Amino acid sequence: MTSVALRVTRAAAAPCPKPSELRTLASPSPPRPSTRAGVCFALGDYGLLCGGLASVVIAPWWAVKVMGAGVAGVAAAMLFALAHDAALRRRT
Repeated sequence: MTSVALRVTRAAAAPCPKPSELRTLASPSPPRPSTRAGVCFALGDYGLLCGGLASVVIAPWWAVKVMGAGVAGVAAAMLFALAHDAALRRRT
């Protein structure tokens, strides 16, 4: 491909929409903050974390311990995501 053809291809492409325009297309109504939903998400994530850690410590079978470790890891990742959104003031 020559450089002239490459320039023409780039110039003919439509401009990319801005992130705010994509958000408006995906969900036309603005998000409504809900403290109740945020608390429920946090409590659910902490419950999963505690349940996973308890199964790692208490379970006698190694397969259950491995699954508990996986659940605890996913719960820790969800808690991190929730805390990150809270730090950026994006409420659920």
